[in-house]
Amino acid sequence: MTPGTPQTTPAPAVRTVGTDAGEARVTWHPAHGDARLVLALGHGAGGGIEARDLRALAAALPAHGITVALVEQPWRVA
Repeated sequence: MTPGTPQTTPAPAVRTVGTDAGEARVTWHPAHGDARLVLALGHGAGGGIEARDLRALAAALPAHGITVALVEQPWRVA
């Protein structure tokens, strides 16, 4: 990246994953540049990946080289 060039935020990518309990959905928020690690986060029984804390992490961490994977449980996807 050229110094002074604004860094664009990659769009999240949504993928389905087959599990024994049905299809789960993973929303990937890619790191800006090379990823140093991947953090997979799931929701609790009473909510979904739209929870405020999960959205905040997915918005903030990619700028620090962390790819965030928000995992939506099969019972929420069905």
